[in-house]
Amino acid sequence: MLLLAAVGVGEASWGVETLIDNTVTDVRDVTAGDFDGDGLMDVASASFEDNTISWNRNQGNGIFSSKTVITSRTSGATGVHAVDVDGDGDTDLMSTSYNDDKIAWYENDGTGNFGGQRLIYTGADGARGVAAGDIDGDGDTDALSASYLDGKVAWYHNNGDGTFPLVTTISSREFGASAVQVGDLDNDGDLDVVAAYYAADTIVWFTNRGGGVFASEKIITTLADGVAAIQVVDIDGDGDLDVLSASELDDKIAWYSNSGTGVFGSQIVITTLADGAYSCYAADVDGDGDIDVCSASYSDNKIAWYENGLLSSFSEQRVITETSQGAISVYLTDLSGDGKLDLLYAAASDDQVATFKNAWTSTPTTFPPTTITPTQSPSLPPTTTPSAVPTTSPTASPTTLTPSAAPTTSPTTDTPSTAPTSSPATISPSTLSPSTAPTTTPSANPTSSPTTAPTTSPATVTPSAATTSPATDTATAPASGPATISPSISRCTHFDGHQVIQPASHHSLMISPLPPGLHHTSITTSTLSPTALTCLFSLLLRLPLLLSQPFTPTSSPLPSITPQPLLPLPPHLPPSCFTPHLPLRSPPTLIIDQSLSLAVCPPGVP
Repeated sequence: MLLLAAVGVGEASWGVETLIDNTVTDVRDVTAGDFDGDGLMDVASASFEDNTISWNRNQGNGIFSSKTVITSRTSGATGVHAVDVDGDGDTDLMSTSYNDDKIAWYENDGTGNFGGQRLIYTGADGARGVAAGDIDGDGDTDALSASYLDGKVAWYHNNGDGTFPLVTTISSREFGASAVQVGDLDNDGDLDVVAAYYAADTIVWFTNRGGGVFASEKIITTLADGVAAIQVVDIDGDGDLDVLSASELDDKIAWYSNSGTGVFGSQIVITTLADGAYSCYAADVDGDGDIDVCSASYSDNKIAWYENGLLSSFSEQRVITETSQGAISVYLTDLSGDGKLDLLYAAASDDQVATFKNAWTSTPTTFPPTTITPTQSPSLPPTTTPSAVPTTSPTASPTTLTPSAAPTTSPTTDTPSTAPTSSPATISPSTLSPSTAPTTTPSANPTSSPTTAPTTSPATVTPSAATTSPATDTATAPASGPATISPSISRCTHFDGHQVIQPASHHSLMISPLPPGLHHTSITTSTLSPTALTCLFSLLLRLPLLLSQPFTPTSSPLPSITPQPLLPLPPHLPPSCFTPHLPLRSPPTLIIDQSLSLAVCPPGVP
């Protein structure tokens, strides 16, 4: 019986709000990056009213420096994006500004010292959204923008040195481009573009045909009324990129499922309670392995989150704060360095950037996990009431097929005697694979005594007499050494120069000669290579299906050893390989006899 075990998952809770800066007048956007190279995520923001791009150094323990202004040469800064523009390994910044129509970037020397404003483009009328990615596949970071007043979505070719000589318009509508994002939506290996049009309530995407040449727009939705923000992210965990949106005029946070080829399903509404929804961000907030969603809503001053539950269904709105006046931007990043995603936000009316520390703790999930562990009792009551006593007496041994000393094909003559009347002849299989049944009958009297131990490779001795079935099929076991190998051998293979034999009529494995260092007091996987382990494990896993009763050696072996699970596993063998199809009554026994041959003898299956 199998029991679905509860798995600890996170339940997000939030610490006290920490103010980072309250001097960023009419702040519109916030992001994070390690600008000074100290391993802690710092914070950057764009302020519309004071026309600045600035950053705050993370000093650790929830303490941030006062802002350092990177530039005040913007007019109506609307967006900021952290990315390595020049490919030198540190995090630079890009910005958009609405009133002067600029797309610009700022070079970081790696310690948080930013150079002056470097213009990418000055003709993006009402520049509002900015993104970055290698659009043309040449290995450097290109820039993209959405400009509200001219309705354009465009990309800018990076020469690799931070200069952007070419601008390519992807789409031009009459009005209202509000956001742009990139991602491989059709899984063809290049970056496609997603754009939002606030005035048209529309989200569209453009297929990159390669080299930055884009096809015509494909509509994702026309139901996002006043769409202000989008994100490209795998919400349902199926391996492709979906689209998340925040729409201001219908107060919605919603998402759109991607089939994997760029075909999107209908709008799936997460909430309609985000009054004036202006920003959204998705990531695993509670540490349970799926993607949750956070939002900032301008009109009701709320920062909230929505837990992703079973089958990508989201919880009701969980308000983190509703006192962030003019909540306009939200971002998730690990500011405290504890491995959990903290919440960073900007509030335009409060002129502030602040954070809530993520303090989620592990609790049992209410959803059925995928981890399965065996139990000795059923996890649910049986559908019928069992009788007080068994209806039939259990048998002492399995009632399924019981292997005999006979070959797998039944002989046409009488059952062989339990033991030959005289010493058997030394008979070995031919070098070719044996048939399913012997084609000849061995002589009644063996011609010689068996050897004391099997050889590393069988001799090619042809059995005498030719009849359709043998009078007997096994030889008397020798006085010492492992059990005698029948002439019928079902498998013989090699690893590390050692022969592994699985006889058809004896349920054991023998390695001859033994690998160096392997003896009856030292049974470890360290003496065998991964190739050897693969061979041995594959034979071990076959035994529960082949056997129905224990193998008892006829000689007196040294004390047996019950093995623990063989670890470490070879990297190409998943742990599921070690789950028998039928449970063993007890684990197999490793037996080392006096000839230093190894026998692996399972005790049978119930």
